[in-house]
Amino acid sequence: MLATLLKMRFASLFAAATTPKKRRRSLIMTLLLLLLFAYVAVTLVGFFVLIFATLGGGLAEAGGDHLYFALGGTASLLLMVVGSVAFTQNQLYVANDNELLLSMPIPERLILISRLLLLLAVNYILEALIALPMMVVWLFVGRVTLLGILSALLVLLALPPLALALSCLFGWVLARLVAKFKRKTFLTLFLSLLLIGAYFVLCFGLGYFAEDIETLDFASVAATLNAIAPLRLLGRAMVGAPLALLAVLALSVGVSALVFLWLVRTFRTTVLARPAVARAVYREEKKRASRSPLVALTVRELSHLASSAGYMMNAGLGLVLALVPPILLLVNRSSLAPLFEEAPFLLPLLAPAAVVVTTLCLSTVLFSACTVSLEGRSLWVVRTSPVPTRTVLLSKALYHLVPTLPTAVVALILYAVALSLPVLDVLAALLGLLAYLSLASLFGLLMNLLFPKLEWKNELVPVKQGGAVLLSMLGAGAAAGLGALLLIPLAFLLPAAVALLIYAAVLGAVAFLLYKLVMSVGVRRFEAL
Repeated sequence: MLATLLKMRFASLFAAATTPKKRRRSLIMTLLLLLLFAYVAVTLVGFFVLIFATLGGGLAEAGGDHLYFALGGTASLLLMVVGSVAFTQNQLYVANDNELLLSMPIPERLILISRLLLLLAVNYILEALIALPMMVVWLFVGRVTLLGILSALLVLLALPPLALALSCLFGWVLARLVAKFKRKTFLTLFLSLLLIGAYFVLCFGLGYFAEDIETLDFASVAATLNAIAPLRLLGRAMVGAPLALLAVLALSVGVSALVFLWLVRTFRTTVLARPAVARAVYREEKKRASRSPLVALTVRELSHLASSAGYMMNAGLGLVLALVPPILLLVNRSSLAPLFEEAPFLLPLLAPAAVVVTTLCLSTVLFSACTVSLEGRSLWVVRTSPVPTRTVLLSKALYHLVPTLPTAVVALILYAVALSLPVLDVLAALLGLLAYLSLASLFGLLMNLLFPKLEWKNELVPVKQGGAVLLSMLGAGAAAGLGALLLIPLAFLLPAAVALLIYAAVLGAVAFLLYKLVMSVGVRRFEAL
C-alpha cells in the first residue's frame, strides 16, 4: 500500500499540464519545464561554486574550516525550509485528495508517510544545489580528511529530515491560520507576496555579497561566526568533532521523531478542520438603490477577483510591481539630488520616465485577457441575461481599469513627491497612463474574445496557460515599449507636458480603434461562443 501511495505522489509531481489527448504537446511542455529547471539548477550551482571558492580559501587561511561548512550547512537548511514550506502545506494539509484518501480503508500513518517521503526527496534535491558545490570546492581548497568527509556527509543526510520537520510545523501554522481566517484569499495573497518579497531580498542580498566578498576580512568574519554557538556546533560536527556530530545527529533524529508523532496525532483533525461559520443575525437595513447593469457586471467581476488568491497573484502581480520603483525612489530621495546636479538634462525626462516604468509594470496585469475565458461553462449566464452584449463587454474592459487606474495614480503621486514633478507634468502623465491602460484593457479583451479558453477544470488554467494571456502580455509590453520610443525623444524636443499630451493622444487614438473593434468584431465573436 505504501508503494502505491508513493507512486501516486510522485506521479502527481510530474503530471502533465495538458489532457491525455494532447500527449505530444504534454511531452513538449514537460521537456521545456525540465530544461527550465536544469537552467535554474545550473545557474544556482555555478553561483554557489563562485561563493564557496572564495569563502573556502579565505576561511581556510583564517583557521575557520568548520565555519566554511557551518555557512554551507546553514544555507542548505534555510533553502530547504523556505523553499519547501509552501509545498509542504499544499502536499500535506490542503491536498485535493486528502478527504478521499481518509475516507478509504487506508491507515492514516501510511498516507502521512507517503507524503513525507515525497517532501523529503524534494528537500534532498534542494540541499544538493548548495551541498554539491560546497563539497566539490572543499576538495580543491581545503584540508581534506576521510573523517571530515564522512562527518560532512552524515550531517548533510541528517539536515533534510530536520528541515522537513520545521517545514511541517510552519505548514501546520499556515493551515490553522487559513482554517480560522475569514478572508482566506487575502491571507493567502499576503503570505505569497511575503514569500516573493523575501525571495527578492535574498537575491539582492546575495548579489551585494558576491560583489563585496573579495574585500572581506576573513579573520574578523571567522571571529564573528565563532561567537554564534549553533553555527560553531554545526561546523564542528561537519569537520568530525565527535561530540558535536552526535549532538547534531541527535537533534535531527529527536526533532524529526517528535514532529512525526505529533503529525500522526493531529493530521486528521488539521486536514478536516473547517472554519467556524458565524451565525447569521438579522439586521434591518434600508434597501439600496438598484445598480445599473454596467456597474452590477463590473462588481461581479471584481467579486470573482477578490475570491481567488491564485487569480490575483497570476493576473495582478503587476499592481504590486508598479508601486515598488516609486517607493524605492521615495526612500532614497536624498541620494537623487547630486545626480540631477551633475546631469540637469535629465530633469525634463523625469515625468516621461515615470510613465514608461509604470506602463511596463502594468503591462503584466492580465485581468481583461482572461475574463471571458473565466466564464467557462457559466458563459450561458451572461449570454442569456437581459443585458446587451455591448454592456457585458464594456463591463469587462472597465473591470480591468478599476484596480489598475488607482494603482497608476498612486504610483504617479509617489513619483511626483520623490522627484518633485511639476503639476502640469503630473496631470499630463495621468492622461498618458489613462490612455495606455484603456489600450491595454481593450487589447486584452479583444485577444480573449478571439482566443478564448472555455474548457477548464481549474480556473488558473486560462489565467496561466491561455493563448490570449500570452498575446495580451506581449501586445501590452510592445505598446509600452513603442510608447517609450515615442515619448522619450519627444521629451528631448518639447516640454514634458506637451510630449505627454502627444503620447496620450496617440495611445488614445489606438485605444479608440480597439474600442470600435471590440464593439463590432468582439460583439459578434462573443455572441457566437
